[in-house]
Amino acid sequence: ANLALAQANIALDTEVRERRIAELQLRELNAALDRSVTERTRALSASDARLRLATDAVGLGIWSWQPATDVWIWENEWFGSVHANVNETPRSAALIASDFVHADDRAAFLQAVKAAAQHGELHFEGCLQSGDGHRHFVEFIGKRSTEPGGEGHLMGTARDISERRKAEDTLRERERFLSTVTAAAHIGLAVVEPGDVYRYANAAYSQMLDLDPEDLTGRPVQAVLGAQWAQAEPRLARV
Repeated sequence: ANLALAQANIALDTEVRERRIAELQLRELNAALDRSVTERTRALSASDARLRLATDAVGLGIWSWQPATDVWIWENEWFGSVHANVNETPRSAALIASDFVHADDRAAFLQAVKAAAQHGELHFEGCLQSGDGHRHFVEFIGKRSTEPGGEGHLMGTARDISERRKAEDTLRERERFLSTVTAAAHIGLAVVEPGDVYRYANAAYSQMLDLDPEDLTGRPVQAVLGAQWAQAEPRLARV
């Protein structure tokens, strides 16, 4: 009986030591896990801060959208900077369309988000209008997330392209003016792009070749001039 009791005590002491070792190892693992989570959280916070700084510097808005619930979230302050008089950021694509997209572009915006929900890509260019009536031309670009569990979730950017649109409108106006002036000129005038392709030709130039101006646009000079290309090519090369 005494031998059996002694053996039981030894077994109990061994079990107690093993449990203490296991508890110590568990505490060490938990501490390591806590350190890892803390370090990862700090790294993600730093990465997020850098991303926000970069997007703010280049004037990009960052957004995410869940089509199934129509929940739209702005990840930075871009939308508020574009719409200074807005007190509350819209939380849905439907509200953005109804409250901020200009009436002329509203249908195009709704069509773009509908197509994005089906095909996973969003691209929209149009006019947003703030409460004071100021207009901004903006571009939305987004793609479906590839993160695990992110099925149907879209993420993307938005940027103000008002200056670009203004520059494009100015360029088109200048081209219309040039076209109007040169169309009535009695001197043949043509614009040739790099690669020796016609971009524009006035009526006088086209008549010299017995062609319509539309027949020249986009065509290689060599194909149009034929045998005369041998004389024209060295001059174009020098230009």
